[in-house]
Order: sequence, then C-alpha cells, then structure tokens
Amino acid sequence: MRDPVCPACGGDLAGQAFAPGSDAACPACGQGLWIFDEQPPALAPVVRHDEETLDALHDERLGDLVISKLGRPSRVVFDVRKVRFATSAGVGRLVTFKARLDPAGVTLVLHGVPEQLRKTLSTLGLDSIFETVG
Repeated sequence: MRDPVCPACGGDLAGQAFAPGSDAACPACGQGLWIFDEQPPALAPVVRHDEETLDALHDERLGDLVISKLGRPSRVVFDVRKVRFATSAGVGRLVTFKARLDPAGVTLVLHGVPEQLRKTLSTLGLDSIFETVG
C-alpha cells in the first residue's frame, strides 16, 4: 500500500493522524480534505460553501474549476453545512456541478446536508443521485 498523498498538491501525508469520517487540512497546502471511513482511508478534497443561501449567483462552471485546480480526484466533497436555503436555481447549479464532474470520473459527495436542503432534494427526487457524508 502506498503512502497517502494530498489530492490537491501531491504532498506526502504519511504519518498524519487523520480520523476517518472527518475533515482536516493538508499540512502542505491547506486544502481541506475529507477522510472516508474505508480501509485504507481514502482522501478527497473539500470545497466549502460558506454562505447560508445556495443560489444562481454561484459559478456554473464550478466543476470545471475544481478539475482544473485539483486534477481528477476520484471524489470531491462539497461542504454544504452552512446552507439554510436553496433556490431552484441553486439546486440547478448543484446538479450542474455534479454533471460537470461525472464525465471526468469524479464523484460529487455532499457533506453535512442540512435537513431543509435534504428535504428539497428528496422532494425533487434528487436525493438518490448524490452521495452524502457527515
């Protein structure tokens, strides 16, 4: 088994004490990472959404930007813990984000989905297309 590396900078993470099922920062570049509870633990870069509203103002090319910055990790974790409200256009942007990552073989994983957003996704029948953690 090879030593873990940061999917963003390629920095060596051997010897780092990461707790599976949680997030941490790469000590080399500061990129947020999600540590999946798998054997061996798998790492994925985290993209944080730090606003309470998910709406149309967010870049529709986010998937392309993530791939250009991070290469092609197997998964990208989108942290939506702070989202309290999602407009229909915001939900559309979430679907577009996923659609841009899928052809590149990158799975979009939603982290910390608040109950209101979970209900919205469920009502629209979109809950089954997103993997979630935390």
